[in-house]
This record gives sequence, C-alpha cells and structure tokens, in this order.
Amino acid sequence: MTIVKATYTRTLADAKRYVRYIGSRAAGRPGKVARELWNEQGRVDRIEAYQTLDQHPAGRGTSYFRFAVSPDPVAEDTHRDLDVRALTGRTMRELEVRLGRPVEWVAALHDDHAPHRHAHVLAIVHGVVRPDDLRALAQEASEAAREQRRQRDQERAAGQRPQSARPRPRDHDRESTLPRRISSPPAEPLS
Repeated sequence: MTIVKATYTRTLADAKRYVRYIGSRAAGRPGKVARELWNEQGRVDRIEAYQTLDQHPAGRGTSYFRFAVSPDPVAEDTHRDLDVRALTGRTMRELEVRLGRPVEWVAALHDDHAPHRHAHVLAIVHGVVRPDDLRALAQEASEAAREQRRQRDQERAAGQRPQSARPRPRDHDRESTLPRRISSPPAEPLS
C-alpha cells in the first residue's frame, strides 16, 4: 500500500523552507543536489513556488500541508518504474475532490537517498483536512500505484518496454534542472 504521510504548518516561512528542502536536498552526500520542482501544470522553479505561496499568505484558514507520497517498493514499485509524478498528481486531485476546491501544490521526486522512491509535496490548503481525508488520499494513491503496476507488468509480459522507461520529451530548458555537481559523465541516450 502506498504511504501518504502528512504534517502541516501555518507559517509562510516554514512553507518556504520546505520548498527549499524538497528542491535541493543534500541526499547524504557532500554538496547539494538540485531537484526539479513540478506541479499540476508541469515544471516550476523555486521562485515561482515562492510567488505562489506569497499569493496565499498565512492566516485564518490557510494551512501549508507537507505530504510524502511513497509507493510500496516491494508490492507496487518493484522495478522502480512507477510514474510517481502521475501518482502524486492523482493524489492531489483526490484532495481537491475531498475539499471541494482547488489546491495549489508543488512537489519534487526523491529517488536517490532512500531505498523507496517518494515525492515530497507542499500543498496550500484553505479549509480543514480531516483524518478520513488522509485515509482517502492513501487509498487513491494505492489504487493509482496498483493500476500502474498492472500496466507495467502487462507490458513486460508482452515484451514491451514499460511506459515509464521510455524517454520523456526534453524541455527546451531541461539543462537548468540537472544537478549542479556531476560526478560522472552522462549516460548514453537510449536508442
């Protein structure tokens, strides 16, 4: 089952610190690694994330939720091939459905410092998130992961390359999302 952990803060400064943390974590190595930030529209940079936060100042009714969305590495993300971005997006859409209003969020994939891949998400919530809402998020994330796992397994059985292993189209400014410090030459492109 996919785990969805949640904490929250009501201070804007803490929310910005979390964005900085998810976007450039040291990952147990010297120096920092820049990670790509993204939301429902696609790639965003840290300044854009801060500007979004500034549009929703701390105050009565505004909470900044910190979510970790982590598919089970044994039962769901067995081959580290699930599309964690899609899984995270679906989880955040479920939050919107549960709250009955749009939720702005920013996320980053962490796949290099723990044995399980996971996304960290900062969501701006106006309203109350109840325990049953959090359970529903975990259920939705688990269902999304199971659906992807079935699809990947069917593709493997049919001898096809799993969808998430196919190269993604490159953004025109993709280079700006590469780690600042490269310890080895880039791998050869897939043919």
